This record gives sequence, structure tokens and C-alpha cells, in this order.
Amino acid sequence: MEERAIPLKSNNLWGWADIYNAKEIVEPKYDSVFYYYKKGFIVIKNKKSGVIECDNYNQCNQILEPLYDDINYYPRHGYVTTINDKKGFINKEKSILIDNLYDKIILVDEFIYVINNEKFKSGVYSMEDKKQIISSNYEIISIEYEHFWKDRTEDKEKAFIKFDIFSG
Repeated sequence: MEERAIPLKSNNLWGWADIYNAKEIVEPKYDSVFYYYKKGFIVIKNKKSGVIECDNYNQCNQILEPLYDDINYYPRHGYVTTINDKKGFINKEKSILIDNLYDKIILVDEFIYVINNEKFKSGVYSMEDKKQIISSNYEIISIEYEHFWKDRTEDKEKAFIKFDIFSG
């Protein structure tokens, strides 16, 4: 997509155009527009970030309104969003899995560590099951990768997860 799309500016606002068919693909109505990972654009309006995804230069749709202070895209997982320094998570299907309540979110395979520094509490969500699998009542859950693993097996019934949970 990047090789076909170029930024355009009109009335001091930014958008993008497809240079091969001279078609505007993102209307110039944003303070900033950044291309991201072959899928679309992070857009900034009034210091808030949103996401526009495009399908083969024909159809571009705003999938996340510019409501977030920051958005980071992880191709295998989805979007980590920030509002007032609190992180949340939106999965690849564009569903909010985790509200913006946490100080840190760490993505490891199909799991999401959530950490609340103020309460010194942590928990774990499953992206596959789309729910919290370890509640946020624990003082620390190890976030070192070697302490967080899943046996790779074809038989899901035999797969297991090991968590090191420490209580102060």
C-alpha cells in the first residue's frame, strides 16, 4: 500500500491519495496521518488518535474513532490504546477486550499481562478466549518470558500454561 499512497494536504489538514488512480483514499481532515503496517493509517485529530483501515485502495473505513491519546498496532494481536496514561486493548476483530484501566499491557503469544502500578496488582487475559483468565487480584505475576510459556502441542487439551505468581 505504501508505494501507491502519498500524503496530501488541504487547508492545513492531512489525508492520503492513491497515486495510480488519482483517488483520495483518506480525506484531508486530520492534523496528522501516518501509514501503518500495510493496513491503513493512524489518524490524529485534536491530539487524539484513531485508525483507518483500507481494503485494496478501494474502501477505507474509520475503525477506531480519534478518542485515544496513543494507539500502537501489533499485527498478530490488535491495538494497545492509551487514554490518560491508562492502557487498554482492542483485538483484531475490533472488539474492546480490555478497557483503559492499566498502567502496562504486555503481549506474549496469545496472552495479555495487565499491570496496575497504583494498586500493584496484575492479571492475565486470553486473546483466544477473549476473557480474563487470571484476575487482577495478584500482587505480582512474573512478566519474564521464560516464566510464561505454553507447551506447543496440536492437542489443546494437553497444552498448559505456567504462571509464576508472587504474593508480597
